[in-house]
Amino acid sequence: MKLAQAVSKIAELPKILEQYGIAPEDVLKIEYNFRSINDTHVDVHLYSRESIEKLGDFHAENIKSDAGDIWTHYKVVKAGISFMSCKRQQDCIKLG
Repeated sequence: MKLAQAVSKIAELPKILEQYGIAPEDVLKIEYNFRSINDTHVDVHLYSRESIEKLGDFHAENIKSDAGDIWTHYKVVKAGISFMSCKRQQDCIKLG
């Protein structure tokens, strides 16, 4: 995906967020990822897993960090954009 196409996808983002009931304030970061292997190339990092759930079926994967913490990464692709969020499992245990 060329940069111009990625910019076009980013321009659609407010409409997509509104369609799924996700507050714009929940967006932490938007990145252009020219090395993406799944042809999305636009990564949107969301604050909460709840926002990922609003987008539909998602993939969850546990990953161990270099510091030894275990993080759960949530990801879903909608409209050619990769939406993701993560949560440290230790935080979930404290809250749960």
